[in-house]
Amino acid sequence: MVDPVALMMPAFGLVMVGVAYGLYDKGRFYRMQSDRIANTDVSDIGSLEPGSTVAIEGTARIEEGDGTVTTELTGEVALVSQSRVVAKDDPVDTAGPDDEHVERQVLHEASHAVPFRVEDETGSVLVDTPDEADYRLDDNTVIERGRTVPDVADLADDPDAATAESISIGDTNRWRDYDRRYEQGSIHPGEDVYVLGEAVDRADWDGDDVAIAGGAEPDLFIVSGVGRAQARTGGTIGAYLAYGMAGIVGFVGALLLVFGSLAVIW
Repeated sequence: MVDPVALMMPAFGLVMVGVAYGLYDKGRFYRMQSDRIANTDVSDIGSLEPGSTVAIEGTARIEEGDGTVTTELTGEVALVSQSRVVAKDDPVDTAGPDDEHVERQVLHEASHAVPFRVEDETGSVLVDTPDEADYRLDDNTVIERGRTVPDVADLADDPDAATAESISIGDTNRWRDYDRRYEQGSIHPGEDVYVLGEAVDRADWDGDDVAIAGGAEPDLFIVSGVGRAQARTGGTIGAYLAYGMAGIVGFVGALLLVFGSLAVIW
């Protein structure tokens, strides 16, 4: 009689090989982003022409009529905001504040942005961020576990109160304060920004002939508040980490697949 564990090994192996492929594909995407940053020179805003991939650097400004967003943790005015809440993957009855041997779980992760203007010495251009945009932001607000948890600001531009409630501390929540780490990155009006996207024709708009939007590949659109070099480095590191994890998971999956199949045959 074949051991039930041996019967399960090939199935687990196939699953792990599939996960490895997904990690490899993610690494390839990160590498594509990094190469795109490296291969696209920064252009003067005043010289932009529609129909090509462009990169610009300048000062972020509020676009009249498009407003701003409110950062979730601090309630500040921003053009782009990201927030993330991470907790230990154990409920309060099994985990303590000094227990570092548990996995982490992302409880909440969200990005909010409005169209904004970027200006340099040669002109200004509207940046219309697609939903798929990748934001590279400095985590300028971080509350570590064990510190006072901030009051979570309501999102002025989000009618869905569940967004704010999902990261608030309530009596019905099973996580203690020390189990959570709060992270927030943002781009405020007046800050330097790097944008990589597609210059599109906006000749029908009053005042602007060109804007920067997602174009045909919106998932490759990048907005960075940490500069071009760090945005590229982040993509390269992400690619290598994904490749490394893909290799490890794929190797283990292949072993399970081979030895599990041999055990079933024998």
